[in-house]
Amino acid sequence: MKIKLFGILFNFSSIDMWLGLLLGLPISFPQPYYWFSFIAFGLAMFRINKSTVYKRQKVIFVLIFISGLISSLISVYNYKIDAFRTVYSSTFFVFFLFGAGVKNILEFAKGYVLSALMLSLMVVFLFFKLKPYTSGILMFVYEDARMWAFNYVPDWPNFYCFGVCLAAIFSYYFLKHKLLTIFFSFVAVITTSRIALVMIAVLLLFEAIGWVKQKKYYRIVLLVIAFVVVGLVSGKLASLEGSSQLTSRLGKTEDRQHIYGLLIDQFTNNPVFGIGNVLTADFISDTTSAGSYHNTYLEILTRYGTVGFVLFLLLIFPSRLIFKKFDSIDLILLFMCVCALFQNILGHPHYAMTFSAIMYYLIHRKKVSKTNVQHFTKVPGNAQVSLN
Repeated sequence: MKIKLFGILFNFSSIDMWLGLLLGLPISFPQPYYWFSFIAFGLAMFRINKSTVYKRQKVIFVLIFISGLISSLISVYNYKIDAFRTVYSSTFFVFFLFGAGVKNILEFAKGYVLSALMLSLMVVFLFFKLKPYTSGILMFVYEDARMWAFNYVPDWPNFYCFGVCLAAIFSYYFLKHKLLTIFFSFVAVITTSRIALVMIAVLLLFEAIGWVKQKKYYRIVLLVIAFVVVGLVSGKLASLEGSSQLTSRLGKTEDRQHIYGLLIDQFTNNPVFGIGNVLTADFISDTTSAGSYHNTYLEILTRYGTVGFVLFLLLIFPSRLIFKKFDSIDLILLFMCVCALFQNILGHPHYAMTFSAIMYYLIHRKKVSKTNVQHFTKVPGNAQVSLN
């Protein structure tokens, strides 16, 4: 069955679209059981493209799984770690093999965007019903105001915002749909999460790269001038009521610095295998600290030590990905990696699997000549990918 919405043809007979649709619904019940991601992973495993890269990644997964078990068994906090958490947390890395089961990245992106669109329409409805905008600029400052949709939207605001930002980038890059890109950008901004700023920067980089390729350098000059003007205006407005508070909020890092300092201390004391699959509450007694690592890389480093961290990097950055020629689509992975510096993005099953889908797409993507007028090309395992 095919349905056309907003000028986009959605093919509901495509498994890849269903995979994207499932991952676009980051809903868990109860925590931490993200059933939609589990279903998507199961479907993908039945259609795995057993390429050389996949076989290598599978070996790395086994090694990091063993490393996770060892870390928990020899941990100084092993009395706080139950067997279920040890196995579940160590098995998590298998989600990074998901991408080997995605055959058509364009259909996958369509499914993801469709799910994000349904959730985003609900958010916009709530936005006008709950009227958080009546707080003005302070809506982006105070926690009570920022959490206006917490009781209605899963993973609000940061993880949800990240998913919307991905939908905006997918709409821009894969679907070439500017209206949806603008809509998702608006939804990302009203979540009040700072991740929206990173997304806007990535979209501007996409545009700048396109301008360079088209030799439209004057647009880059205009963009730089616009940034200068915005900076000057922001400086003038900083003295107004609420503006200085917003500036402080955007640059706030003290909470993260406190948690990161404690994590680094734990790693320093347990550098080889880390402290195992423990929660922050297991070793942070300060009740003001958030119950999350807030950084994927520090979480891996703290939990699994240097051994696990190196294996993790090999898992998400295969050599064929590192040494390939730079392409603008690399910005999608860059966006995800940057966001993982201040949120545990790659520790979320939906986003770990989405990262994997993009990663495998980049690895197997074939170069074609500029004279090739076809929009698709085949890659190993009959996988079909979009070319731009």
